[in-house]
Amino acid sequence: MCKPRNILLIFLGTLVATSSKSQIFLGLSSGYSRNYMINNFNKYFIKKVAPGDGLVYSIDAEMYLKEKISISLSLMYIQKKYSLVRREPYNEYATKFSNNYFQLPLKMQFDIPLGNKYYFLLSGGAYIGYWINGYVTGIVPDIFSIDVSENEDQIEYYRLVNYQDKYQFNMMKDRRSEFGMVLGTGIGFFVCRNMRIGLGVEYLGSLTGQETGTLLNQKRKVNKTLVTSFGVKCFINNK
Repeated sequence: MCKPRNILLIFLGTLVATSSKSQIFLGLSSGYSRNYMINNFNKYFIKKVAPGDGLVYSIDAEMYLKEKISISLSLMYIQKKYSLVRREPYNEYATKFSNNYFQLPLKMQFDIPLGNKYYFLLSGGAYIGYWINGYVTGIVPDIFSIDVSENEDQIEYYRLVNYQDKYQFNMMKDRRSEFGMVLGTGIGFFVCRNMRIGLGVEYLGSLTGQETGTLLNQKRKVNKTLVTSFGVKCFINNK
C-alpha cells in the first residue's frame, strides 16, 4: 500500500540516485485545487454534487536528461473537496467533504523557449497517492428544539445545527491508495542563471475510486482534480 512513509522514501531515494548524474532543479510550490467527484449517486436523494476548492503544497525536483527534456518528481500535499446537496421534503441540505492526500507525481517535461528568459512547459505522467484523512461538515436537525404549532395542522418546527466530524475509515469499503494520470502545462521565467519561477496548471485524473467495490451497493467515487500553482526552483547541481 502507498503509505506516506513509502511515498517519502521513494521521493528521497530517487533524488539520491540521480543527484550525481543529472542537472537538478529543486524547489517549492503552492496553489489551489478544484476537485470534481465523479459518481453514480442516487439522483432521487442527491440533487447535485458540487466541486470543492482546496490548497496544494509541493516539494518539486526536476532532473534534466537533455537540454530541453526533464523528469519531474514531486512530493505533494493536496486537499480534494466536494459537497453533496441532499434532497429532503421541503428542504435541501449540503454536506461538505474535505479529503487530504499525499501524492507523488512523476512526469516527463518538455521546455519550449520563448526568448532568452521565458519558456513554455508541457508535461505528462502518472501519480500514486495516499488518502491521509478526511472531514465531513454539514447541518442536522436539532431534535431537542422541536416545536409543534398550535393550529390544527400541528406542523413541527426545529432548528438546524452545524457539525464537523472526522471521517472514520472502513478497511472493507474505503480504498486509501490512489493511482492516476497527470497532464500539465505552464510558463516559466529565469530570474537568474540558477533560479527560475513558474506558473502551472495540472489535471490529475484518478484511475481508481475511493471505494473498493468489494461490498454490495457501493458507490462509484472518483477524483478528478485541477491544480493551479506558483513555484520557485533553484539549480542545486551543475555537472
